[in-house]
Amino acid sequence: MLFVLACVAPMGAVVSIVPLGMFLGNGAGFVGAIVIAGAILLCFAAGYVAMCRHVINAGAFYAYIAKGLGKPVGVAGAFVAMLAYNAAFWSLAGAVGYFGSTIFAGIGLRLPWQIWCAVAIAIVAFLGRRAVDVSAKVLSVALILEVSVIVILDMGIIVHRGVESFPIAATLSPTAIGAGSIGIGLLWACNMFIGFEATAIFAEEAKDAKKTVARATYISVAIIAIFYAVAAMVLVGAVGPANLLSAMNDDPGTFVFKIADQFVGSWLSAAMQVLVLTSLFAALLGIHNAASRYFFSLGREGLLPRRLGVVHPKWNSPAFASTVQIAIAVAVVGAFGIANADPLLTLNTSTAGVGTVGILLLQVAVAVSVIAFFRKRRDKRVWSTGIAPAIAALALAAVVVLALSNYSVLTGSDNAVINSIPWILPAVIVAGLAYGLWLRRRRPDVYAGIAAGAPAEPAQLAEESTR
Repeated sequence: MLFVLACVAPMGAVVSIVPLGMFLGNGAGFVGAIVIAGAILLCFAAGYVAMCRHVINAGAFYAYIAKGLGKPVGVAGAFVAMLAYNAAFWSLAGAVGYFGSTIFAGIGLRLPWQIWCAVAIAIVAFLGRRAVDVSAKVLSVALILEVSVIVILDMGIIVHRGVESFPIAATLSPTAIGAGSIGIGLLWACNMFIGFEATAIFAEEAKDAKKTVARATYISVAIIAIFYAVAAMVLVGAVGPANLLSAMNDDPGTFVFKIADQFVGSWLSAAMQVLVLTSLFAALLGIHNAASRYFFSLGREGLLPRRLGVVHPKWNSPAFASTVQIAIAVAVVGAFGIANADPLLTLNTSTAGVGTVGILLLQVAVAVSVIAFFRKRRDKRVWSTGIAPAIAALALAAVVVLALSNYSVLTGSDNAVINSIPWILPAVIVAGLAYGLWLRRRRPDVYAGIAAGAPAEPAQLAEESTR
């Protein structure tokens, strides 16, 4: 749960994504968009959790797709997952560099954004090699601070505005939700949940994966939906639904800071600015852990060099895969740094969009694979293995269409090169399918091990042999 909640970066989401969803999307109805997104992803989670009980693998999306839709499609999913999670890491690195240089410049420490990127990546490299619980402890501190400050802001608004802090009808009614651009609102709402799927990625490192992954997935999605919906509703209540867009004054980026100044004090606004940076760092660490475990899973199964699939003898972590992921990030982010590109408007925007769309595509594929997997086994459960994933697949596919048709809104850029980046995804899918088919023909031993997961224990092997 800590990994998931840190990945979704609560402070960063409340300060940036919530105002953007309101300003560019459906205004006060964005609160309802968050609730709808939560409902869609709870449907997805029903099938996701059912699959996790049958397939325990550090390459969760890839393994689930391979089991349900076939190994070549699974390999294509693995390629998309590697690109998506690494792109998300590069994007967050750019954001950390930007906010680090901006915030510390305010106290007289003026360093280029490249330095702050380098420091953040170095810390992630150190923590990423350690056992998973070490990272969780670091993330827990950042998460508690972020949530505490957001709760303080909510309480400050409630004390001043009373019941007007909860404009339920103006935020959750069908009329409110349908106002403005519901498509853009739903797109940003789903973007706020990206990272919740990380629960299954750590299944092999959990003491009781079949229980803890399911529990963590459901609770995480529910917490994210409730926490963000309440925070967004209270922000609407702070200025009133009718005054929401005018209160932003064409600058949604400073909207929450201004409200913090008004209802609590400048000290809270200052604290929030610092915690935006720690929030982004926590997300950077969480995404690194997810990306490195995909390298680890594919290395262990021979799709990538097997050295990637070796765990650290002391920490039992995918240390070499972690190092490779960091090395790739240093090369990519370093190239932007050498070019002295804008960390937010170039590095962040050019990589965030492809990461978001890639993960949404994976979620659609997983939802379909859940249905296929359990239909092959004539599973009698109707909701969790049929209806719920079908709803999720259709709804998430619609969000993908919205994301691609409004890609410039997602990236926040009018640059034609940046907005053409999603075309890399079809190329990656085709390359993955071709590689999977090549393995089936030329390397049947590797092909047979696709999505096999961790080596079975002797007791497990004995049990399976009696079935």
